[in-house]
Amino acid sequence: PKVVSITTTTSNVTVSVGTSVPFTVTFDEPVTTTGTSNLLLETGATDRNATCAAVTNVLVLSCSYTPTGGDVAEVLDFQSVSALTGTIRDQAFNNYVATNGLAGLSVGSNKVKVDTDPYVTGITSANGTYGVGWVVDLDVAFPRPMTIVPNAVVTGAISGTTLTVTTVQSGTLAIGQALYGSVAAGTTITAGSGTSWTVSPSQDVSSGTISATALTLPITSTTAPTTSQAYYVSGDTTASFKFRYIVQAGQSSTDLANGTPFVCGGTPSCTWIRALDPSVTNQLPSALSTTLLSAARAIVIDTTAPSAPTAPVFTATGIPTNPVANSLISTDTNLTMTATITAAQVGTLGYAELLLDGSPFSPAVKTNPGTPTNAATSLSISLGTVSAAQLQARIAAGTHTLSVRLYDSATPPNVSATSAPVTITADYTAPNVVSTATTQAAGSVTVGTTIPFTVTFTEAVNAPSQTLAANTGRSATCNAVSASNTMSCSYYVQTGDYSGLNTDLQVTGSLTGVTDLAGNSLGTNIPNPFTFTGVKVDGR
Repeated sequence: PKVVSITTTTSNVTVSVGTSVPFTVTFDEPVTTTGTSNLLLETGATDRNATCAAVTNVLVLSCSYTPTGGDVAEVLDFQSVSALTGTIRDQAFNNYVATNGLAGLSVGSNKVKVDTDPYVTGITSANGTYGVGWVVDLDVAFPRPMTIVPNAVVTGAISGTTLTVTTVQSGTLAIGQALYGSVAAGTTITAGSGTSWTVSPSQDVSSGTISATALTLPITSTTAPTTSQAYYVSGDTTASFKFRYIVQAGQSSTDLANGTPFVCGGTPSCTWIRALDPSVTNQLPSALSTTLLSAARAIVIDTTAPSAPTAPVFTATGIPTNPVANSLISTDTNLTMTATITAAQVGTLGYAELLLDGSPFSPAVKTNPGTPTNAATSLSISLGTVSAAQLQARIAAGTHTLSVRLYDSATPPNVSATSAPVTITADYTAPNVVSTATTQAAGSVTVGTTIPFTVTFTEAVNAPSQTLAANTGRSATCNAVSASNTMSCSYYVQTGDYSGLNTDLQVTGSLTGVTDLAGNSLGTNIPNPFTFTGVKVDGR
């Protein structure tokens, strides 16, 4: 048996996934088929068969081809002159011979074009851990350039953050649609009817004609809200489309994944076309995504802030060591805050930050990345200065609070609440002796007389009792002082004391252990010697 013609009733159209193309193969005599018969078609990278129905003793085979994803043909025709295969016999059991069996035949004149729906060849993004508000751009690749038929093309004028739509060239704007083109993020869209829409935060452009579409790539995460949308941003007429996912509070995922590959809502729904052939419009089926985001990239969503540090303790460092808690003095060169942490969640890139009066230092004071870590139970953070002058330049004299907060490894980092503040006093001024005075009248003083004198300081001080030498061979004493700027002292005349015939009473030595309330040591001491003018001791 010989094939005399191959025809199709489909002509001058473009077919896509799910659309059948019938073929009629006519022989010169009745034939019968055994098993499956196929007509191999030229359909791009992979040739497809039109499957022929089994027949018994008829002149015609009925075959049918339905395109699948990836099929493409500018002019659909069979693959070669031997494209018809299978066991096909006449009534005398002579077999049809496939070799050169279709010579001189063609269905090309029917001008049937095959252009199947686009399919995803890959989804890529930057690996990392991301926190609230971070923009995650997802690049979706196709095997060839694609374009979008938006469900509306509109023009309008932008004033501030309001776009007033003046004309709708095609389609209908619907509430909830995303806009791309010349629209700034946060812009409010106001149509002539007064109905308003807000532009998706993923958009980032400026003025002119815009297109509206609800094209999104659904994103799934492990905690509520469980689904978010990555909105279309750019890529029209190319083989790579950019979608943008913005991390929302409460979301969490150990490995971000895409849900249904694409959603294209609105009224009417947006459709897709090959960029090089605008005559073909094919809706993108959701089942044709071949590469999942979760398989291609490692994207962690972490919106949980670390727990706040507790039990903060302040320590100042200097020589000598300041005995007064929670204070800074003129000899201090550094300070350290330690605190207890629980489930710090700082990871390998997180850190602790020191705050002065509730605000960050400038420049910031932070621990090295990854210190502390998730495994840590405490943190220690120092100012890091190397001299008293540097410390005093960063923390002015006065009363301040110091506190600590944690940043984790997400981008941007999740920030803990601030620890309880520690109140400190910064006092870099040493106390000094202002004056020494006595109320003893001039003249000779005999046994049993107490000669009083006082020492006055520039500020309140703490000091132990003091012993000072006198020029009589005996000592004067000063009482201990607690938070006072005056020290009371006295010399008691005893038998044998004698300052000299023409010599006034004198006290020599220095006050020791005197500090102000912050711990600064005494600067200017008492005069040495301190002379009691006109007062002479004679206890002989």
